[in-house]
Amino acid sequence: MHPILLRTEGFTLYTYTVLLDVGLVCGLVLTWLEGKRLWNNPHHALDAAFYALGAGILGARTGYVLANWPYFAGHLSDAAQLWEGGLSWYGGFLGGLVALIVYTAWPHQKPRPSFWPLADALTPGLMLGMACGWLACWMAGCAYGAPASGWAWLVWDLPDVYGVRDLRFATQVLGAALSTVALAFLWTARRRWPGPGFSFLAGLILMGSTGYLLELTRGDDTLYWGSWRAGQWLSLVMAVAGAGLLAWRWVRHRRAHR
Repeated sequence: MHPILLRTEGFTLYTYTVLLDVGLVCGLVLTWLEGKRLWNNPHHALDAAFYALGAGILGARTGYVLANWPYFAGHLSDAAQLWEGGLSWYGGFLGGLVALIVYTAWPHQKPRPSFWPLADALTPGLMLGMACGWLACWMAGCAYGAPASGWAWLVWDLPDVYGVRDLRFATQVLGAALSTVALAFLWTARRRWPGPGFSFLAGLILMGSTGYLLELTRGDDTLYWGSWRAGQWLSLVMAVAGAGLLAWRWVRHRRAHR
């Protein structure tokens, strides 16, 4: 829609980059607030967030390179050119999750919170980052919707990443809206969960289920595993894993409070 926010001689500021940076900064603010609420010390949550962020960026780029390996196999030097764009949401999430697990399990001198409360603290910021990421893709034309007709307000006249306009599912706008609704729900309910981990696992279910639905509307090129897009499989795994772990945490909580 508006891929370039500002252009001067020798300098170009992309809307995609600005929106991702806004999501990052605002997400860290939410993480700081949650860290202060949970432990009266935001440094626990911020330290974990920075580790997860670094690993998430690495995982996001690695996932994108692997998904587009036929190209990168002959252009390995391009794999490190992160500034050229190309990130995988699922790779980023997995990288950040692994970093958080390692951060809480690694031997250390100072006591740190365990995995579940830290995951809860990072979840609202993650949701906000997702919403900004979808808006960034809307401005840049990435993650565009498939051509469609009907469907009332879900179909807009939108370009793809190559600038070709058509009546398409407004996938990026819908993704931003669903992420914002999920953020509002989790932020409102964050004081009402029965124990640590519930907020994160509820977020996992929301991310997986909405991701699966959004994958059905996307028109960009991707890997296919069978007749499904790779993102559909990964979203389904995310939602099922979140539901299973949530049930497990609930049973443990009930047994502990009998």
